[in-house]
Amino acid sequence: MFWLTSIVFTYLADSGLKNQNTISLIEDWNAIIKQKHDSEIIILGSSRAKKHFNPSIIYEITDKSCYNLGIDGSKTMMQYAKWMTYTKYNKFPRYVIFNIEPGTFGIDSILFDKEQYLPFYNEPTVYYYLAKTLTVTEKYLSIFKYHGYSSYFYKGIGNIFSTYSADTLINGFTPLPLQAKSFDWENNNSDFSLSENNLTAGLNYIEKVYDQCQLYGSQLILVYSPQYYTSNYSIFMDSVINFIESKQITLLDYRHSPICKDKNLFYDSEHLNYKGADNFSQLFADDFNKLVQKTK
Repeated sequence: MFWLTSIVFTYLADSGLKNQNTISLIEDWNAIIKQKHDSEIIILGSSRAKKHFNPSIIYEITDKSCYNLGIDGSKTMMQYAKWMTYTKYNKFPRYVIFNIEPGTFGIDSILFDKEQYLPFYNEPTVYYYLAKTLTVTEKYLSIFKYHGYSSYFYKGIGNIFSTYSADTLINGFTPLPLQAKSFDWENNNSDFSLSENNLTAGLNYIEKVYDQCQLYGSQLILVYSPQYYTSNYSIFMDSVINFIESKQITLLDYRHSPICKDKNLFYDSEHLNYKGADNFSQLFADDFNKLVQKTK
């Protein structure tokens, strides 16, 4: 009896969460499942992708529709899960922009912002990767996914009769304010150490996207978007350069862009603020146009 009741209430909570548009994390997934975007350009990556690429500016300059699939705090495993979910419900894009970085290469062992996934366990493209991080009880009695997230459970139940409406995000892009108040700008010089396992896993997911692009006649472009100049990730780039060359994948590397030395354009050392994102999106769109023109 408990098992049956839990299934019913989980279904009701999941359905209610899918009907709302006030929780931006969940709305982000709703937008790619319930709305037809069929964008020509898709942005992939972690929070640095999500905060750095403004689809509106990219569209203005390139005249190509653009959607940002960046996902906060995720490694390439869940980035790929979101990509697969998008391609399930939308037309395959002409251009795929994958923003790379060492900190998010690999397999997610824990879920950042787990609440965003709560109503989507029944999505095969999500659950296949999500299952790698779940407890046994969550796998076999899904109501336990709401343990620690009771407010989302009750909000879902309360929204069961609501009607879904369009998202309020800027095509997946969520800009940041000017600067983090407590960030230490003077002591942030680090060289990230990437394990062999995470490096291999990250490259494997990128290769999967590359193979799909080859199948559909689309172009994969890797991007290293700006970081504040105190960040030093040269070891990571040395590790991936052979992969890039072997696949003949284009890399747009902005580690040495003038943007990287202007602290006024950053929220913290890893993330541009909204001014920096607008500046970078213009720079990227111009470079994208040149690249497309060259490959015609």
